[in-house]
Amino acid sequence: MREMRLLRSQYRTWLIAIVLLALLTGDLYELLSGLDWKTFWRNASIAITLVGYAFYIWQMYPPDGTPPVKPEPISWTLFGILTAAGWVVQVAQGAGAGSWCLGITAGACFIIAGWSYLKFSWTFDRFHIIVVFLALALFAFSAATSQEPTMATASAILATLADFVSYGPTFRKAWYHPREDSITNFVFNSVKCVPALLAIESYSIATTVYLIMLWVVNGGFAVFLAIRRRRR
Repeated sequence: MREMRLLRSQYRTWLIAIVLLALLTGDLYELLSGLDWKTFWRNASIAITLVGYAFYIWQMYPPDGTPPVKPEPISWTLFGILTAAGWVVQVAQGAGAGSWCLGITAGACFIIAGWSYLKFSWTFDRFHIIVVFLALALFAFSAATSQEPTMATASAILATLADFVSYGPTFRKAWYHPREDSITNFVFNSVKCVPALLAIESYSIATTVYLIMLWVVNGGFAVFLAIRRRRR
């Protein structure tokens, strides 16, 4: 109960920060006049993304002596590669303002992967090799089809599947050590997809499937973490 009350308090604090950041980073006139909702939703998704990842990095250095979160570097490196691919597809297919979320997310994933790799001690096994091989194979097929306009949907789906495979090491670590990852971060990573979807300027499977996958999988992973913590 104490942990849940603390999480609710944190969510309220970060929600206020998100609203303020969305206002400060956008064109205030357009936001107040209501003339450009795509801009507003773009700024909201960017604010949620930045706040979520800043909080994730902060959780690697907990001030109260609680165990730090330890992002799985293989997963996060793959997230960076594949999210960048999804962003390229979105831009090519005219997602416009809705593509900003994935672009910023890709950069943040590489930062988190490197940060975690340098801060913590890691060992990698055969499971990691299999995940990397499958994810990069799917990514290669995605990249091979991304330049063909008629294959844009297939390319986006393949990149989405590759990203889903990349969650493998993170799910495995969370099964055995559920307190070494952040419920809050994955809630933010799920919620940010809603305004990002609303900001898209040209809707198609190619521009939406990746965000929908992130919305579902990140939200599901947050629930998974909460359940595992209660059982351990």
